[in-house]
Amino acid sequence: MHHLAIEDFEKTIAQWHDIITSHMASIVGYLDSNSQISNRYIQSKQEVQPESFNVFQLISDTYYKENFHSDILRYFLDPKEKHNEGNKFLNIFFEMLKSAGKPIALEAYIGARVVREEGRIDVLIETADGKNAVIVENKMNNAGDMPRQLPRYYEYLQKRGCNVDAIVYMPLEKSKTPDTYNWSDTDKSNVNPLLVIIPAYDKAGGINLYDSWAMPAAKEAANENVRTTLNQYANLISILNINNMDTVIFKAFYEKLLQGNNMEIAQSVRNMMNDLPEYMAIRIQERFKNSCSPFSKVWRYKGTDTVFEGAIVNGVYLKLDIICSENGYEVLLWTPNGNEQQLFENLIKMMLSVRDFKQKADGGGQIVQHFRFEEEEKLVDFIQELLFELDSK
Repeated sequence: MHHLAIEDFEKTIAQWHDIITSHMASIVGYLDSNSQISNRYIQSKQEVQPESFNVFQLISDTYYKENFHSDILRYFLDPKEKHNEGNKFLNIFFEMLKSAGKPIALEAYIGARVVREEGRIDVLIETADGKNAVIVENKMNNAGDMPRQLPRYYEYLQKRGCNVDAIVYMPLEKSKTPDTYNWSDTDKSNVNPLLVIIPAYDKAGGINLYDSWAMPAAKEAANENVRTTLNQYANLISILNINNMDTVIFKAFYEKLLQGNNMEIAQSVRNMMNDLPEYMAIRIQERFKNSCSPFSKVWRYKGTDTVFEGAIVNGVYLKLDIICSENGYEVLLWTPNGNEQQLFENLIKMMLSVRDFKQKADGGGQIVQHFRFEEEEKLVDFIQELLFELDSK
């Protein structure tokens, strides 16, 4: 019976080992498959600028809507508007189109007519004689296309006897393109040669509304108020793009979670990450529980704070806290006795092991240093150096 019990136990251990190995392999595979999404998310967060004043966000809750941006564009592109800059901003817009491979005869559009929603076109730029036009289709809110949207706009102008010089499709970011699923071959032959896609923003530095029109227009504006407004609008475009990138990234992440048992694996990873700081603290505690002199003991406070306690050096009672988190280790050396503060300060001035420590910002006489998550061995080396130096005092 005893022999069978041992065999059963060994069999259970082997099965449990296989389960753990299989689960860890699933986690590793999940993390590998999501590494690209994760990197994009990290990059997106690094690009977020500190929150700053933006007049458009302040005065309106419609700054993310298509009509808002179409109204802004129409105002600045219209040579007759009250910005009093004439064709300057329209010419910069056409220079952007030229850089994108769609040259426009600037002289033909002197005194151009720029209107909203004529023939349901977002922004129509038309020569004074009505013989030529540029269509601007604004998709900065990432709305889908209506059936045959661009071909219908082309046909509307053709029926009026107006030649279309360019069709500008303007999404928030460059991955969005016109939906051509219901276009005929004639539609494609009419529209595609005229089509130019100009994203509102492109962090890769390609031609885009922010870099190629809004910022150059602000720079060239003669009126300070106009210049400030254009700068604010450019800032708004970049903010909207960053926010949109988060949506794009989370959509990809969401679709990954729908595959197989990825949601279960992701929840497992989240739970393990929640428990990780306590495991980090246990590792430090186990490493030094039998070799912590001149401290008398090593224990854990609230699970994640490994505390070295009970050292008296040069008349100073010392404590060392290793506070663990997923971001790494915050190391605090201090004395809890307020009347020994001066002795503590004199002591640390003589110690090489804490030469890189800083005074903790919130006071209390604590000195602090941070070690990254991957620097556990560096942290262990520091603790050993500190213990040796304190023991020799």
